[in-house]
Order: sequence, then C-alpha cells, then structure tokens
Amino acid sequence: MNAIRFLPTLGFFLVYGVLFVWGDAFGVSPQNTLLVAFFLGFCGALAAVAGWEFARGVREA
Repeated sequence: MNAIRFLPTLGFFLVYGVLFVWGDAFGVSPQNTLLVAFFLGFCGALAAVAGWEFARGVREA
C-alpha cells in the first residue's frame, strides 16, 4: 500500500509540531526539539514498518 510510505513523514511533522509548541512553552531550544523529534520520528517509523510487516505476515499465514 502506498500510504505506508507517507506515515514516517507525517508522523515526524506531527511529533515535531507538538514538541515545538511544548518546547516553546517551556523554553526548550528549537534545536533540541528537532533532535528529539527526529529520534521519536525514527522510532515511530520503525514501529510502523514492524507493525505493517507483522500484519502482512499474519494475513499471509
């Protein structure tokens, strides 16, 4: 499915947007917010791909 290709990008922008607003409210620098967003986005992308592969394996079994 083509939608799976856009999940990591969408997830990153959503996470970064939330963290940026939260970080701005608490005085965290945008650079640190970006690093955390990249890390969480990477973990989320791995989880999304792992879940997708697991679901595909269950369907094929």
